[in-house]
Amino acid sequence: MSAFLGPIHYWLYNKITLQESLTADIINYANQAGWSGDFEQYRNDDNRDLGEIIDEGNIHGWLQTRILDAEGRYAHLLADILQENADRIQELKHVAYDFGTKNLIQSEANPTDIYQRFEDILLNGMPCDRINQVTEQSPESISWEQVQDIHAQSFADAGLTTESYYTLRYELMRGMTKATKYKVHSSGINRYQIAL
Repeated sequence: MSAFLGPIHYWLYNKITLQESLTADIINYANQAGWSGDFEQYRNDDNRDLGEIIDEGNIHGWLQTRILDAEGRYAHLLADILQENADRIQELKHVAYDFGTKNLIQSEANPTDIYQRFEDILLNGMPCDRINQVTEQSPESISWEQVQDIHAQSFADAGLTTESYYTLRYELMRGMTKATKYKVHSSGINRYQIAL
């Protein structure tokens, strides 16, 4: 393992590999459903340890490239699926929800714990992008705002808006919180709350 790799790099790499796992689940579902398309081109099953594959001379650049690659393939996969039939989003919502349940948050978690787990799972660019900002916090709830749509360019390149992205992300978050007493609420694509 490189002496230059720290916990934050593994934390970010884990988020990338989880994004790849969601992509794989959607590909598997599309193939099983018999939808037409070359969905396998969007799969990346390379889950080697970060220390084996990263460019140690350009750690930040390598991670940024992997994020853009993962998001780009995900966006193009959704475009291929939804441009043939936009109603498929309803089925994909179930896939995203089920993926969330595979990353279940413990039942005793409080709103702050849940928010942190979202931060540990959901890919929002590089940590320095500081996409999410907490706007309100109490023992019973936490609210946050996404200050920029970091995913928009990948989806624009695929010919989509980010509406499908945030629809599926919301279902994923709902799945993750299934075992808790809290619910995720969304008012638009950039404002969220975890509360009873």
